[in-house]
Amino acid sequence: MSRARVKLVAKPVMSAHRRSLKQKYLVYVLAVNKPLTCNKGRSRIVYIGTTEKGVERISASVAQRAEMALRKYGVKRIAAFVLTCPPLKRTKIWLKLERAALLAFKDQHQQVPWLNVQGKNYKNRDVFDLIAYNSILKQLEKIENIEI
Repeated sequence: MSRARVKLVAKPVMSAHRRSLKQKYLVYVLAVNKPLTCNKGRSRIVYIGTTEKGVERISASVAQRAEMALRKYGVKRIAAFVLTCPPLKRTKIWLKLERAALLAFKDQHQQVPWLNVQGKNYKNRDVFDLIAYNSILKQLEKIENIEI
């Protein structure tokens, strides 16, 4: 009987950065290697979410959404990125940051990211009193341009 040969997949399936381990409340963005069609333009961002459980939730989210995302033609990789901002007293800033990111994405593409359910009806723009709109757009654009 012949023996099975073991092969190593050269690229990591998932990785984490030390910075994300330190924080409990995070906003994360899932992006794929190929831009997908939106109502206006194309985007590689497929999900924007928040977590109160840190990096554990991000890895679970990648695992949960990867199957659906990887079924799209040409999509071979999915990656997670973390958005952060300085904390504010008596403010759940991570929730405001998620809402601001969803609103900024919606402004650019006239829809929320493909895998998002939450955020379709967001209209209240007072989160931009706390978080700079142009700063969010810059960060989302950076994610769009990172090679995945």
